[in-house]
Amino acid sequence: MNNVINFPTLAPALEHLAPSLNVPTSRPLNDARTDIESLITDIRFAFNYAQEHALAVLSVNADRFGAYMIIAPTEHVKTLFGAECTCWRNYESEGTATEHWVASIEHIRVFWREVKCVH
Repeated sequence: MNNVINFPTLAPALEHLAPSLNVPTSRPLNDARTDIESLITDIRFAFNYAQEHALAVLSVNADRFGAYMIIAPTEHVKTLFGAECTCWRNYESEGTATEHWVASIEHIRVFWREVKCVH
Protein backbone atom coordinates (compact mmCIF):
# COMPACT_ATOMS: atom_id res chain seq x y z
CA MET A 1 0.00 0.00 0.00
CA ASN A 2 1.53 3.31 -1.11
CA ASN A 3 0.40 6.25 1.03
CA VAL A 4 3.02 8.78 -0.05
CA ILE A 5 1.74 12.37 0.00
CA ASN A 6 1.71 13.87 -3.50
CA PHE A 7 2.57 17.54 -2.90
CA PRO A 8 1.90 18.94 -6.41
CA THR A 9 -1.72 17.78 -6.29
CA LEU A 10 -2.18 18.93 -2.69
CA ALA A 11 -0.51 22.34 -3.05
CA PRO A 12 -3.77 24.36 -2.86
CA ALA A 13 -4.89 22.48 0.26
CA LEU A 14 -1.62 22.23 2.23
CA GLU A 15 -2.87 24.50 4.98
CA HIS A 16 -5.61 21.99 5.71
CA LEU A 17 -2.96 19.31 6.35
CA ALA A 18 -1.62 21.29 9.29
CA PRO A 19 -2.26 19.73 12.69
CA SER A 20 -5.97 19.75 13.41
CA LEU A 21 -6.33 20.86 17.00
CA ASN A 22 -9.94 22.03 16.91
CA VAL A 23 -11.86 18.87 16.12
CA PRO A 24 -15.62 19.35 16.25
CA THR A 25 -17.24 16.97 18.72
CA SER A 26 -20.72 17.18 17.23
CA ARG A 27 -20.07 14.87 14.29
CA PRO A 28 -18.05 11.72 13.59
CA LEU A 29 -14.72 11.97 11.83
CA ASN A 30 -15.11 9.64 8.88
CA ASP A 31 -11.54 10.19 7.76
CA ALA A 32 -9.99 9.53 11.18
CA ARG A 33 -7.50 6.73 11.66
CA THR A 34 -9.00 4.99 14.64
CA ASP A 35 -6.64 2.02 14.73
CA ILE A 36 -4.47 2.80 17.76
CA GLU A 37 -1.93 0.11 16.86
CA SER A 38 -1.38 1.72 13.44
CA LEU A 39 -0.92 5.14 15.01
CA ILE A 40 1.57 3.78 17.54
CA THR A 41 3.45 2.05 14.72
CA ASP A 42 3.52 5.35 12.79
CA ILE A 43 4.84 7.20 15.84
CA ARG A 44 7.61 4.63 16.36
CA PHE A 45 8.49 4.81 12.67
CA ALA A 46 8.67 8.63 12.84
CA PHE A 47 10.93 8.57 15.90
CA ASN A 48 13.22 5.95 14.33
CA TYR A 49 13.43 7.98 11.11
CA ALA A 50 14.26 11.13 13.07
CA GLN A 51 16.95 9.34 15.05
CA GLU A 52 18.54 7.85 11.92
CA HIS A 53 18.65 11.27 10.21
CA ALA A 54 19.65 13.38 13.26
CA LEU A 55 16.41 15.38 13.40
CA ALA A 56 15.44 17.11 16.63
CA VAL A 57 11.86 16.06 17.36
CA LEU A 58 9.71 18.59 19.21
CA SER A 59 6.59 16.41 19.24
CA VAL A 60 4.90 13.46 17.60
CA ASN A 61 1.11 13.48 17.63
CA ALA A 62 -1.91 12.23 15.75
CA ASP A 63 -4.97 14.00 14.42
CA ARG A 64 -7.81 13.05 12.12
CA PHE A 65 -5.36 12.63 9.22
CA GLY A 66 -3.04 10.25 11.09
CA ALA A 67 0.35 10.74 12.73
CA TYR A 68 2.49 13.84 12.30
CA MET A 69 5.81 15.05 13.64
CA ILE A 70 7.01 18.56 14.46
CA ILE A 71 10.77 19.01 14.21
CA ALA A 72 13.28 21.77 14.83
CA PRO A 73 14.74 23.20 11.62
CA THR A 74 18.26 22.11 10.70
CA GLU A 75 20.62 22.99 7.87
CA HIS A 76 20.09 19.69 6.09
CA VAL A 77 16.31 19.25 6.48
CA LYS A 78 15.37 20.55 3.01
CA THR A 79 18.11 18.44 1.41
CA LEU A 80 16.89 15.40 3.33
CA PHE A 81 13.29 15.69 2.12
CA GLY A 82 14.06 17.16 -1.32
CA ALA A 83 10.96 17.33 -3.53
CA GLU A 84 8.86 15.89 -0.70
CA CYS A 85 8.77 19.23 1.12
CA THR A 86 7.22 22.60 0.44
CA CYS A 87 6.63 25.94 2.15
CA TRP A 88 2.89 26.18 2.79
CA ARG A 89 2.76 29.53 4.59
CA ASN A 90 5.09 32.51 4.86
CA TYR A 91 4.74 36.01 6.22
CA GLU A 92 6.80 38.96 7.42
CA SER A 93 6.25 40.80 10.67
CA GLU A 94 8.39 43.34 12.51
CA GLY A 95 11.61 42.53 10.66
CA THR A 96 11.32 38.75 10.70
CA ALA A 97 10.19 36.37 8.00
CA THR A 98 8.48 33.17 9.11
CA GLU A 99 8.13 30.15 6.84
CA HIS A 100 6.04 27.09 7.70
CA TRP A 101 7.18 23.90 5.95
CA VAL A 102 5.61 20.48 5.47
CA ALA A 103 7.21 17.26 4.25
CA SER A 104 6.33 13.60 4.30
CA ILE A 105 7.86 10.35 5.43
CA GLU A 106 5.67 7.95 3.50
CA HIS A 107 2.20 8.97 4.83
CA ILE A 108 3.43 10.70 8.01
CA ARG A 109 3.48 14.49 7.84
CA VAL A 110 6.51 16.42 9.10
CA PHE A 111 6.24 20.12 10.03
CA TRP A 112 8.81 22.75 10.90
CA ARG A 113 9.03 26.52 11.05
CA GLU A 114 11.93 28.74 10.02
CA VAL A 115 12.30 32.30 11.28
CA LYS A 116 14.77 34.64 9.58
CA CYS A 117 15.73 38.29 9.93
CA VAL A 118 14.78 40.30 6.82
CA HIS A 119 17.02 43.32 7.50
